[in-house]
Amino acid sequence: MRSPVDWIPQLPGELLPGQGPSLPSTNATSAEHLLSEMVAVGLIDAERAQQAQQIHQHSPERSLAAILIDQHVDELELMKSISDLSGIPLLELEPDSVDATLIELLGSEFCRMHRLLPVRREKHRVVIGTTMPDDVMQLDEVRRKLGTSSIRQVLVAPTNIEHVLDALGPQLHGDVDVEAILADVEIDDVELNRKIEAEDDESEAASSPVVRYVNHII
Repeated sequence: MRSPVDWIPQLPGELLPGQGPSLPSTNATSAEHLLSEMVAVGLIDAERAQQAQQIHQHSPERSLAAILIDQHVDELELMKSISDLSGIPLLELEPDSVDATLIELLGSEFCRMHRLLPVRREKHRVVIGTTMPDDVMQLDEVRRKLGTSSIRQVLVAPTNIEHVLDALGPQLHGDVDVEAILADVEIDDVELNRKIEAEDDESEAASSPVVRYVNHII
């Protein structure tokens, strides 16, 4: 049986370094544009859209989808609307279709905080599920952490992300800050090298003719 990401279309959604999502227009996925389109199709009213925009402006780290869901907008209808407006496919993922090793590279808490899910590697890129299509800075950080030059973006509902992370929890090792570990190793290596050099200097000094002569006199 094929994985639910096997059928992902070639366009749009592939991100190269420094690029945002490949979308019909540059403003297609801005919060303001999405909200106005949702009002136009009757998914939310103008008052709720204004409230969501104000919250998003004051808390840009929060996903617009999460804000609207907190305002009791139907999650499935919301995600379908975002998918239609952005042109990025909406997937429903099962835990066994997700590569747990990729989650460990990012850290499960990082994934929960940013509402995203690394799905799998395919050839030269990594498939990443997000709740919103427009957070380019966040995707650049994900690309850096995963060590990949290209990302294929898909949309995944917030509750689906939580479900997968909860289900894979027992398989995941505790979140590890790899960069911090490497930094500590480098520091330890420097301190060890300094200690060895100091001991070598003492050994060389002790074996010098002058030191041996002074010791003989004493």
